[in-house]
Amino acid sequence: MDIHRCRFVDWSPEAINALAFSHTTGTEARSQPLRLAIGRANGNIELWNPSKGLWLHEKTLYGGRDRSVDGLTWTHDPDERDERGFITIGRARLFSIGYSSTVTEWDLVSGLPLRQSSGSHSEIWCLASQPPTLSGSGRTLLQNASTDDETFNGQNIAVGCADGSLVLLSTADESLNFKNFIGRAPKKGARTLCIAWQNRNIVISGYADSMIRIHNVKTGANVRNMFIGGGPRGGPRETLVWAVTCLADGTIVSGDSNGEVTFWDGNNYTQLQCIKAHEADTLCLASSEDGETLFSGSMDRRTAVYSKQLKGNRTIWHKKAHQRLHTHDVKAMARFDSKKLSFVVSGGVDATPIVTPLRNFGSEHHRTLPYVPQRPMLTGRRRMVVSWSDHEVTLWRVSSRAEQSKFYEQGIETPEYGIVARLGMKSEENIQCAALSSDGSLLAVGSAAETKLFHLQASHTDAGLPKIKIKKVENSTASLAIGSRILLFSFDSKWLLSITQQNTILATYLSVHSPSNTQFIPVNLRRRPPPKDASQNSFNGSWGNYERMITQAAFSYDSRILVVSDLAGNLDTFVLEGQEDPSAPAISSAAPEKHSSDSEDSSDDTSASDSDAPPSKRQQQFKIIYGQHWARISATSQLPHLPSAPLVLSFRPSLESSSLLTYAHQTNGNPAVPPKRLTPHAHSNTLRPTEDRILILTSTHELREFHALTGQLTAWSQRNPSSLLPPEFKLQRERAQGCLWDTQITSSRVWLYGANWLAMFDLAVDFPAPASEAGPAAPVALTNGDAGADTQKSKFAAKRDRKRKRARETQKNTAGAGSRIEEAADLSKRSRKKRRTEVDVKSQSLDIARDDHGDGEEEDSADGYGDEDNHGVALALTRRRARSPGSEQKALTNGVPQDKADQDGGADTTSLERDPTQEHQQSQKSFYITTRYRHILGILPLAPDPTQHQTYGLDTGDESEAPKTNGHADHEEPEARDAEPNGILTKRTSTTQTSKGQPLAAGLEVALVERPPWDLELPPRFYGRHEYGER
Repeated sequence: MDIHRCRFVDWSPEAINALAFSHTTGTEARSQPLRLAIGRANGNIELWNPSKGLWLHEKTLYGGRDRSVDGLTWTHDPDERDERGFITIGRARLFSIGYSSTVTEWDLVSGLPLRQSSGSHSEIWCLASQPPTLSGSGRTLLQNASTDDETFNGQNIAVGCADGSLVLLSTADESLNFKNFIGRAPKKGARTLCIAWQNRNIVISGYADSMIRIHNVKTGANVRNMFIGGGPRGGPRETLVWAVTCLADGTIVSGDSNGEVTFWDGNNYTQLQCIKAHEADTLCLASSEDGETLFSGSMDRRTAVYSKQLKGNRTIWHKKAHQRLHTHDVKAMARFDSKKLSFVVSGGVDATPIVTPLRNFGSEHHRTLPYVPQRPMLTGRRRMVVSWSDHEVTLWRVSSRAEQSKFYEQGIETPEYGIVARLGMKSEENIQCAALSSDGSLLAVGSAAETKLFHLQASHTDAGLPKIKIKKVENSTASLAIGSRILLFSFDSKWLLSITQQNTILATYLSVHSPSNTQFIPVNLRRRPPPKDASQNSFNGSWGNYERMITQAAFSYDSRILVVSDLAGNLDTFVLEGQEDPSAPAISSAAPEKHSSDSEDSSDDTSASDSDAPPSKRQQQFKIIYGQHWARISATSQLPHLPSAPLVLSFRPSLESSSLLTYAHQTNGNPAVPPKRLTPHAHSNTLRPTEDRILILTSTHELREFHALTGQLTAWSQRNPSSLLPPEFKLQRERAQGCLWDTQITSSRVWLYGANWLAMFDLAVDFPAPASEAGPAAPVALTNGDAGADTQKSKFAAKRDRKRKRARETQKNTAGAGSRIEEAADLSKRSRKKRRTEVDVKSQSLDIARDDHGDGEEEDSADGYGDEDNHGVALALTRRRARSPGSEQKALTNGVPQDKADQDGGADTTSLERDPTQEHQQSQKSFYITTRYRHILGILPLAPDPTQHQTYGLDTGDESEAPKTNGHADHEEPEARDAEPNGILTKRTSTTQTSKGQPLAAGLEVALVERPPWDLELPPRFYGRHEYGER
C-alpha cells in the first residue's frame, strides 16, 4: 500500500469551554448510563460514553453560525410510580448556554434544540443544576442538604447573569421556565462568573468584584458576603472569582485570578486557608465524592492536586503535586467518582480532553482522548479529497505520478496537491456530513436543516491543470428538504442514503443527467421495532430511544445490499430486489412478499417522524422504481444482535467482474419474468448472486464477519474468533474510525485505523493460535536441518508473551483513566542492561506500553475484551484442523515445515476459487500494526477505484508487508519522516513486475490525512517565569 501523508487539510479543532457528566457520583448514578458532554467553541456538543474505560464517542450535537457553548449541566426528572407500582426512571436532560440570555435544552435522540428559556435578564455567564434527591426517599445525596418537604423533587437550574443577578429556572413538568430572581449584586457591573449549590437551598456564586455571595433560594435572602481580597500590587484592583465548588462536608472552595485556591468554612463562611497554587488565574475546580481530594486547572497549563491532613484538631490542605498535561489554558473540569470508575476530565484551548485518575492519582497514568473527529470529516473519490468544517466544504486533488511526469515533460510546473474548489454554505447550521459519488460527479452536503446536492464537472485551466466547476442541482433542496446526520452514495451512484435527525432511513433514487435535468424518488425504509424486553433507563423511555440512534451504514459493492446499525448493536439489512427496467414506470406499487419481510412492510412512500413506528393498513404497499424495490430481509436471516455498538461496517469487495453474475434470460431488464397482458412490466423479487460478506468491528474491538443475506458467520470468522485477535491490536486504546480494502488474488486485506494507529488484517490467512491452546507439540522429523531454529523462535515468543502479559496486568483493576504505573521496586530488581533494552523496545513502532501518554494497554477480558471462552477457542482450532487434515508428524526441510496448514481464509466465497502458490501462502502475514501516524483525520483511497474491476498479479517475492511511504517501508525511523516538509509525502519508486517477472497491477494508493498538534493554530498562551526562553 502506497501512502500519501497529507497535512494540507486546514482543519483545526475547537477549544473546549465546558464539561459535564450526567452523574457525578456512583450513588447518584444508581446503575444508570453515564455520559460526558463536551462543549466546544463552535457550538458543538460531543457525547462520550466512558463505560469500562473505553471512552466511546457516540454522538455530536451540532451548533450553528456565531454560536458557542460556554456552560453545560445535566438534570434528571424524578422517578414516577404508576398505579400498578411500576417505577419509570426519570429522563436525563442536557442544558447549555452560550453568552446569550437563553438556556437551551437539547433533544438527545434527534440532536436538535428541544426548548429554550425566556426571561427579562441579561446575558447568562454560568449555570448549575440543583442537587438531586434519591428516588422515592426524599433524601438528598449531600449530607448537609435540607430534608424539608418540597413540592418538586426534581432539579431546578440556577443561572448567573452579566448584570450580577441570579435567576432560578424551573424544569418541572418537562418544561424550562423562568421561576424567580434569587438575588442581585448591589454593585453595578459585578458580573456573575461562577455558581455552585451547597445544598438544595443554598447557592454560592463568585463575582468579578472580589466577592463571593451566599443566597437562600427559598427566602431569596443574601446570607453572607465573603471578600476574597484585592489584586496583586501593580495589577487590577479587583480579583475575579473564576470557580467555586462545595465539598462533601460543606466546605466552600474558590479559585481566583490571583492563582490562589481558598478554602472557606461552610457553616460560618469564614476563610480557613489560602494556597498560592498557580502562576496565573485558577479557572476551574473539581473534588472527589468524599471531599478528600481536590483538583484545580489554570492558565499556566498546570493541573494541581490537593489533599488534606489532620494536624491536631485542625484540617490542613496542602498541594500534593502538579502536572502540565495541557499545552494551553485549562478552562473546564468535570469529575465522576464511584466504586469502579474514578477520574477527572479536563479541557481547554488545546481542544484535547485529558482523563486524570482521581482516587488512584499517582498510581495510574492519565489518558489523552483524541481531538480529531471520531467520525472522519473526509470523503473522496477519483483522487479528490473533500473536507468540511462548520460552513465550508473544500475540494482538494492529489496528482498521480503519471500526471506529474506528463506535465513535467511539457514544461509545466504542477503541485502534487491543490485546492480545486471551495463551497460556502449559507445555512445557519453547521455541516454535519457530506458524501461524494463514486464517479465524482455528485456532492451531497447535509446539515440539521437541509440536504443539498451539487453537480461537479471536471474542467481544465488554460495551462492544462485540472479544476472543477460546481453547480447546484435544481430541485434538490425541495426533494431533499430533510436534514441529514449521515449521507452515503451507493457505488453505482444511483442511490443516496440519508439518515435524518429523526432517525429515519431515506433512500433516494437519483437520475441526474445535468444540473437542470434531474429526477429524485425518495423511499422510506422501516427498521424492525425494538425488542419488547428493551431496558428502560434515563436515556431510553417514552420520549425516545437514544440507543436506537443509527450510527453506521454501508452499501455492498454492487449496491444491492444495505446494512445499518445503532448504538444498541442492532443490525438491519435491506436488499434491492429485481432488475432495473428503464421502460417500466418510474413509480409503481405492489404488495410485500412474505419472504422479503416479516410481519411489517419494509419500505413506505410516506415520510415518518419515527422509522420504528408500526405501519397502518393503508401503508401495506411498497414502491417499485423502474422494476426494483427495497425489501427488509426476513427475520430468520437477519444479522444477530451485537453486544456493543459497531464502529466499522464494510462489505468485502469481490474480484469478479459484475458481468459474470448475469442471468441467462432477461425480459424488460428483469430475469425470467415475461410480460403479460395485465403486467406488461413485471418485476422480480429475486436477488442475483452477490458478494454479501460484511466485516463488523464493535466498540470493544471485536472483529467479526457475517453473510449479510443469511446472518451467519463466515468460515474465516468461525476459525478466527475475537479472542484470537493479536494482542498488539487489543492493547490499542483509541477506538477505530474507519477502514479500507486492498483485495488481491492471494490476499484480502482490510486496513483499520484509529486516531494514532493503523492496522492490517489479511482475511485470507488465519491468526496464529495461542501457545496455551495449541495442544502438545507434534514430533518433528528433521531433513537437512535441526530443531534449533524452532527452539530459538520459541524463546523469542516466550519473551514476547511475558511482555504482553505484564502490559495486560497493568490495566487490570484501573479506575477508567490510564494503566497502572509499574512499581519502582519491580524496576529496581532488573539490571541496567535489561531496563535499557526495555526502553528501546518501548520506542518501537508498535508502542505497546506508552506510559508517557498514559494510553498504552487495553482492557482485560472482564471489561469486554476476548469474551469468548476457552471452548470457543478450542472450537475455532478444531475447525482449522478439520480444514487442513494431515499427518501429525511434520517433516522439516532446512528447518521449515513442509506440510503447513492451509491458511486461505477466503475459501468461503461462492464465486471465486483461489489458486495461490504454497510458497506465497507461507510468506503471508495475517496482521500488521503501526503507531507512527498520529492524529489521523482520515484515510481515503486514491487508486485503484474500488468500484471498478481490477486484476492483480501474483507476487511471490520476499517483500515487506508494511505499507510504503516515500519509497521506504513503514518501519523506517520517525526522524527521517519528520524531516520532510509539511504538505504531502508520496512514494518515489514503483514496482511494475514481481520478483519472478510476472506483471503486477498497481496496488492500493491512499491519502492519509494527519493533523499533528504542532500544525494547529492556537492563540497566544501564558508563559511562566521559568519559561522565558520559550517565548
